[in-house]
Amino acid sequence: MKVYSLLNIFILLTVFFLSVFSITTHAANVERVISPGGFEIWYVREKSIPVIALSIGFIGGSSSDPINKQGLTSLALNLLNEGAGDLDDKQFQKAVADKAIRMRFRSGRDFIRVSLQTLSKNREEAFRLFGLALTKPRFDLPAINRVRSQLLSDIAAQAKDPQTLASRRWYKAMFGNHPYSRSSIGTVNGLMSISRNDLQEFRNNRIGKSDIFIGASGNISVSEISALVDSALSGLPDGTNNSRIDISLPPSVDHLEIIDMEIPQSIAVFGLRSLTRDDPDFYAAYILNYILGGGGFTSRLYKEVRENRGLAYSVYSYLQSLNDVGLLVGGVATRNEAISESLSIIKHELSLLSNLGVTQGELDDAKQAITGGFALRFGTGLSVSEMLVSMQVQGLGIDYIQKRNDYINAVTLSDINSVARRLLSNTPLVTVIVGSPKGINRAN
Repeated sequence: MKVYSLLNIFILLTVFFLSVFSITTHAANVERVISPGGFEIWYVREKSIPVIALSIGFIGGSSSDPINKQGLTSLALNLLNEGAGDLDDKQFQKAVADKAIRMRFRSGRDFIRVSLQTLSKNREEAFRLFGLALTKPRFDLPAINRVRSQLLSDIAAQAKDPQTLASRRWYKAMFGNHPYSRSSIGTVNGLMSISRNDLQEFRNNRIGKSDIFIGASGNISVSEISALVDSALSGLPDGTNNSRIDISLPPSVDHLEIIDMEIPQSIAVFGLRSLTRDDPDFYAAYILNYILGGGGFTSRLYKEVRENRGLAYSVYSYLQSLNDVGLLVGGVATRNEAISESLSIIKHELSLLSNLGVTQGELDDAKQAITGGFALRFGTGLSVSEMLVSMQVQGLGIDYIQKRNDYINAVTLSDINSVARRLLSNTPLVTVIVGSPKGINRAN
């Protein structure tokens, strides 16, 4: 049995690597399918690859956890493959391994993401097991206690990790008591307070048919993927109970927080409010971030902080889209003696972008890199199905994959410089440093 399982895993991985270029050429052909059971599926058929990938998004992530039971989503999702239906944890995991089935359950702040990958020949069993995990998880007490202990160990380890600590305190500084400031893994007290009944209520109230987005890819017909989705998801409850909480106001002035830790280098997380995904200027902001710190070796921050001065090995920025709020977040890691200068350069670059904008050459180079790299996102069937879910979650059209590069290319120099002023002029910058920084004015 072990030989059979390893052989299937080898085949599955080989197919993934061979699929990189094949899927790219077909990813734009997205079909909107309504299954007999009423599920809307965005589907890409890839006839050359014997793998089926399914991704599902449910509205309501860790920010929907009750304040006294932080970690409920994390614990529940980690238990979904720990036994389901009439199969206990060992039986369930053996059944999954024997067919080289891959399942993943994870949560962000706003959404729960689950996914399935299987060889086409194993699809009936794969979807059956996946459906059991979602609709009939056992939540056996031994599994609850074991998984809870694992999460508590993770919390203890993360409390000593400077990068995790800096990130968490940054979200706390930015969002105050809003649920976005909480750790998605939960707290010790929160996890310890969760009962089996809480987990069953999570299953009944937080994963349902009404707040669901489905993406799939594979070499089967529309009728087959519809039947498989119906077979797996028909047992879900009709509705969910996920509430959205108003976003708190950001700090009105620059905020600097230092967490002292005796380590050789300082870790800093910095950022500010950005644009929501549905803002008309989002694509201009996306290119702006690429030029600032999202473009790797070509970004301004990399060139000024690392290449020209050798101050830091790592410096970056990225855009994050949450419900009703967008963020521009960045980070830098360097020796304690260099963190002050590194942050000064970062602030200077933000000021230059706000006052002078970018050049036409920078804009042209960024467009070429962004549009040229888009196809690389579709290297596997799972990446395609994940993209199809994201498109639905973000309210993008079914033809987004075909039009996305046109949106990027339509951004003008005037557009991007206008957004630079809008985002960076007098916008409070929130910075958290973990380490033993030298030369930092703690009064800021």
